[in-house]
Amino acid sequence: ISKKRFWFVRLPLKFQPLTVLTDRFHIKPLLPLFTSDGKFYVLALSQNSVRLMEGTHLTVNQVHLADVPTNIDAALWHDDPERSLQLHSGNKGGKAAVFHGHGVGSDETQKKDDLLRYFRRIDKGLHQILAGENAPLIVAAVDYLHPIYREANTYPYLVEEGVDGNPDHMKPQDLHISAWEIVEPRFRKDLNKAVERFRELLHTDHAVDDVKTAVVAGYDGMIDTLFVPVGIQRWGFFHPRSREVELHESRQTTSEDLLDLAALETLLHSGSVYAVKPEVMPADSEIAAILRY
Repeated sequence: ISKKRFWFVRLPLKFQPLTVLTDRFHIKPLLPLFTSDGKFYVLALSQNSVRLMEGTHLTVNQVHLADVPTNIDAALWHDDPERSLQLHSGNKGGKAAVFHGHGVGSDETQKKDDLLRYFRRIDKGLHQILAGENAPLIVAAVDYLHPIYREANTYPYLVEEGVDGNPDHMKPQDLHISAWEIVEPRFRKDLNKAVERFRELLHTDHAVDDVKTAVVAGYDGMIDTLFVPVGIQRWGFFHPRSREVELHESRQTTSEDLLDLAALETLLHSGSVYAVKPEVMPADSEIAAILRY
């Protein structure tokens, strides 16, 4: 709720009842949707269609594709308007497709060249959508398309393993389940690595575990990785001009959750935030942060 708007959103999480009144929205309870379990993309790719989905552990949503060709005909039409391609792929097992049309060779080299140019157009169209992202990208396609797409791909976070099978016959929920099986170990590994790194840096100038220091560091864009416990609040107030942090023994009318503030500032400065259960925190404290410098 704000002065001008009211939103009601149903989410696949259970929340502890909490009301926070400040000049910004309280986001920490929502972070497990996007951080701890991670965000990833699924590119459902065939010669007949292209779909991009954004997923988390609990959600999946289709992304609108404005500048991405919808199929191989649309992609290759730009190269040769007179080229009339038709794809006959009645085999659901994913065998190599057969092309019929003007100017199309029947050998495997020509087929791969067509596919490679098709995939490069897709990769180019994805640049604007995925610019600045570091989320894993999983390709769902029949097996022989995977190595060809990897050759065309320039997105640095493409996952080597993909979902095999014709995605045209798979619902978003099915793709989500298959992709999550691939990326879940990756996210768990990333979290474990981040925890180990914090513990190695603890007691150095590159890690902090007190709220006051972490809030100021987050505001200054110094935090690379932040850990905050879900379901716990540390009430206080931050004065940006003086850079002072007040800690309140009990919640006051001016109180804000400083853990939430540190998480927000970390995200705004392109840092990583792990909103985890209290027992998963890497230190015996309310907050833990790895600093960039």
